[in-house]
Amino acid sequence: MKSKRTATLAAGLAIAALAGCVKDLPGTPEGDYDPDSLPETVAEAKAFIARTRGRQGLPDAPGNVRAEDYAALLGDTVMVTNNGRPETGYGLPLNRIGVIFTGADGRYVWCKMRDNGEPYVKERRWVPEMRRLGPGLTPIFDPSPEDTRPINGLSPLYDGATGEAIFYTPNDGVWWDWDVGHLQERLPAATWTLCPDFPSAEELGVGVNARQTATTYPELVAQDPGRRILRPDLVTHNPVEPVE
Repeated sequence: MKSKRTATLAAGLAIAALAGCVKDLPGTPEGDYDPDSLPETVAEAKAFIARTRGRQGLPDAPGNVRAEDYAALLGDTVMVTNNGRPETGYGLPLNRIGVIFTGADGRYVWCKMRDNGEPYVKERRWVPEMRRLGPGLTPIFDPSPEDTRPINGLSPLYDGATGEAIFYTPNDGVWWDWDVGHLQERLPAATWTLCPDFPSAEELGVGVNARQTATTYPELVAQDPGRRILRPDLVTHNPVEPVE
């Protein structure tokens, strides 16, 4: 069923999606980034986040997945995020999970808990795009409302061996790690503890991981790491297409 839904997204969003770095870590020990260097892996990106304590963005969008491969990677998958990470020093309570469902039909549902403890659920439509950023066309996927698109968009940096992922988004001319976590096949059972109004798994057409009941990220992963999305074949060195 998953391959069928992935094919549906690839076909249905083909019109929306236009066809479609170096190894040194960005940043000095003082935290200043090298504008000619971006993290190419999740491990490099996490090292940069830890070193700068999440208080420094990047000049361009880190990413290693082509726009035409977003359907295969994100169709009917779940991003479990670690909101309020301790290295950033903000977000209450620390390590509270967030959940993002990206449907093969373009449905996008986001759940998190606000700092004041209130649940937050937002539903939109996501589309893959190639957007002119800097010297080339950069692949992103955009879950902005259709009447305001384009606004920001998300650029995924993905580890095909572990399923870990970081979604980057721009703000004030630099790119920030908006979501840090991993991709898995099923929704955590904790989703509805966190956000009671989140659509049912039956409605979304995905399963539920009943073992994942914790609402903090380290505890949830310790309970069960999830059936990770492992697609190393979708990772590419640099998906940006140069433009003359």
